[in-house]
Parts: sequence; structure tokens; C-alpha cells
Amino acid sequence: MSVRVSVRRVRRRAALVAALAASACLAVAGAASAATPFGGNPNGTVTPGLNCENSAGPYFQGAPTCTWWWSHAGVGSDIAPLPVTGGSDTITSVTLPAMSNPGTMQVVILTAALSATNEPSRPQFICCQVKALGPTFTVPANQVTTVPQSLAVSASKEANLEHPGETSFGDIAAISVLTPGASLPLRYTGQTPITSPNSFDVDEAYFPAPTAPNGEFTPSVDPSGFELMAQFTLGGAPAAGAAPTPAPTPTPGPAAKGGVKLGGDVFRPGADGKTLGLGKATNPPTAGTTQTLTLPTGAARASATGGKAKKPVVLGKGKTTVPSGKSAPLKLTLNSKALAKLSKGHQLKATLTIVATNPQGESQTVTRAVTVKPAKPKKKN
Repeated sequence: MSVRVSVRRVRRRAALVAALAASACLAVAGAASAATPFGGNPNGTVTPGLNCENSAGPYFQGAPTCTWWWSHAGVGSDIAPLPVTGGSDTITSVTLPAMSNPGTMQVVILTAALSATNEPSRPQFICCQVKALGPTFTVPANQVTTVPQSLAVSASKEANLEHPGETSFGDIAAISVLTPGASLPLRYTGQTPITSPNSFDVDEAYFPAPTAPNGEFTPSVDPSGFELMAQFTLGGAPAAGAAPTPAPTPTPGPAAKGGVKLGGDVFRPGADGKTLGLGKATNPPTAGTTQTLTLPTGAARASATGGKAKKPVVLGKGKTTVPSGKSAPLKLTLNSKALAKLSKGHQLKATLTIVATNPQGESQTVTRAVTVKPAKPKKKN
């Protein structure tokens, strides 16, 4: 796999941390066995009170959702243990620790790049692309739980660090927590580069959690001193010794339309004469919406006579993206058909349809009968 020279290489750590992350990306010398566990220790005790909003303060501000992966100096990592010659396999399960307040979670597959520089001991570690999102799930409170997965991972041939510019790629398993205020499967170890320079925990985190695959290399934040207590299994059946708890059924995320708030059922165009302000949406749980205003033509008559219903006449459309932890206005732009009727002083009795999507990609529809009135005359100076 080749690298575009336009990829922006970012050294986001001190040299010691960058070297550790790079060596972890390459520490996959042996081919994976039929069932190879990797990652953290799910049988320990999580640090209580950690959630996406406060998990790494005072280092940075959190968000309602987040994604974490972890690597320990020399002895553990969430990087998939694939051969240095390259290859692919499947993550078949993840085992989570006991948590008092577990929420909706998701395994996320990330891809990192490692590029040789003019200094072989200081390669460039570039993190990460969002390769795939697994199904959402919840686990029972206060017990170690194994959840089946089926997520492909791969790695390219290990880069020769003596050859500047040579680059390799490897996949990483991460955990997203998608419920605001829910427990994180983290243990604070205090092993940072400053406190334990020869044995420390390196973390990468995204605030908010990604909601879709993305081919761009997106920098994450990098607290240290936390262990992600999730153990993944590469190939075969779930890792030996995992708790024999029945895997929970994947559950849907929070109701997509829960963040949609409409400002009534009578609307007028704004100052530009063609845009309707419909209300607002808040994320979570509404990450995006599409708005459509239609004039159902002949539907009632067709129903009564058994004839074929005509397609609704579209009067306007709109689209809204809501950043995590924010609210955004819901707007709709009227088309020429609607404006022509309004220009004659007519009111429009129409149907407003809003399709809302949550951060997990699940959608729900809001439908309301509305009235659109002509814009108010502009005041004369």
C-alpha cells in the first residue's frame, strides 16, 4: 500500500513517546494463532467516575461521546498482532471489564501509518484513519462480559526504518462509549512518561467518537497513564478464560429524533424571503437531519376512487449537520413552486417531513402538518 506524499505527517508526542508508539506498531513479529488475545486486562478494576466528559481532565475538555485505544511500553497494545510480512484476519470478540454504569459501546477499527525518517530511531507515527465501525451493544452492569464481533483487520509489510520515506500501515482496535455520562472501561495507572519513563501507558482518544469511516488521517488527543481494559480476540473463538457470560444483543443507540425541537406549525420565510426557520436539533441524540416540505396532490381522491396516487409536490428541502455536544438550527429553503404561490398571497398547507439520524447512523422520521404563510412586508423607512 503506498502513501500519498500529501499526507500531513504530525509528530504529536515527545520523541520517547513517538518511538514507543512506532515500535508498538511494528511489534507484530509473529503470525497470529487460531485465537490470539490482545489489548488490556478486562479482569482488573476500572477507575470509578470516569466518563467521556471528564475522563482526562485537566489535560483537555471531553465530550458526550469518545473513543480510546491504548499501548503499554513493550507488553501490551490494542494494535492487531498481525505478521511483519503483512496480512489480514478477523476480530471475533471483545471482553469488557465490570463497570457500574455501562452505556452503549462500539468497537472501532482504526488504521495508523509508520513512516521512516532520516533518524531510524525516530520514525513518524501518524494516527489515524477510521476504517470501520462495529455494531453498537450494551453490557450488564458489574460483570466482565464477552461480546462477539466480526471485524476485519489488516497490516502491510513492516517498513524498513533505515529507508527514509518507507511507510507501513497497521490496524488498531478501539472502544467507543456513546452514552453521555456512562462508565469508561479505563484504569488510571499514573504511568506517564514523566513518572515512569521505562514503563508507561500511551493513549489515543477522540472527542467526540467518530460516527462513520473516514479515509483522512485525523489527529487524536493523547493523554497518558490510562489502560483501556478491553481484551480483543483475533481469529478463532473468544479468548480462553473470558467470562462465560452470554453475549448481549446489540441495542440501538439513543432515539434519533429525540433532539429535534420544532418551533410550532406555522412558518414564514425569513429576511431572504425563501428560508424557513423550523426549530433546532441537539446532538446527542440527533447528529443530522434532512427536511422536506411537500404538497400532497390528489392523494385523498386516489384513495377514495382506488386510483393511483400522484407523487407529492416538493416545495422545499434542507439539511442539517449537528456537531457532538452542540445544537444547530433546522432550516429549509423554499423552491420556485412554493415562492410562486406565496407571492400571490396564498398560504400553503403542506407536510413537513424530517428524517433524523443519531451518531450510530440509525434514523427516525418526524412528520407534521404545517402552514407556510407569505413573508411579512418589509417596513418602509
